[in-house]
Amino acid sequence: MITALTLCFLPAPILLIVSILAGILAGMAVGSVPGIFRAKFQTNEVIVAIMLNYICTLFTSWLVNGPFKTEGSTAQTEMLSEEIWFGKLLPRTQLTSALFLLIATAVILYIFLWKTSAGYQLRAVGANLSASKTAGIRVNLYLIMSMT
Repeated sequence: MITALTLCFLPAPILLIVSILAGILAGMAVGSVPGIFRAKFQTNEVIVAIMLNYICTLFTSWLVNGPFKTEGSTAQTEMLSEEIWFGKLLPRTQLTSALFLLIATAVILYIFLWKTSAGYQLRAVGANLSASKTAGIRVNLYLIMSMT
C-alpha cells in the first residue's frame, strides 16, 4: 500500500510488481523478528509474534491516521488506482487473477521444501531440533529462515 501510494508515477504493471515485492520484503522483515528472538534468546515465537501483531497494528493505524490520511475526518488513505488491482476472474465474486500467483507460489514452495537440500534441512530442524544439531545443521539459520 505504501509503495503503491508513493510510487504512483510508475506504469501500472511495474507498480503492481514493485508493490508485491515490497510486501514480500516487509513480510520477511516482520516475520524474521520472532525467528531471530527464537534463535538468539530461545523465546517462544508464538508469544513474540502475537506481541508483534500489536506493534504492526499500531504502525498501520499511525500510517492511516497520519502521513497517508486523506482529507476529511474519516481515517482512510487514497484509493489505489484500479489499474493495479488484480483482474476479476468471475464477475460478482472476489476471485481474482491473484489465484495464479498463489498457485505459482505454492509450486515454488513445494519444490524448495521437497526437492532442495535447504528445504530438507529446514524440515529437519522443524521436526527435531536436537537431532538437527547433532547432524551438523546450522539450526539458528534455519529457525530464522523458517519465520522469514
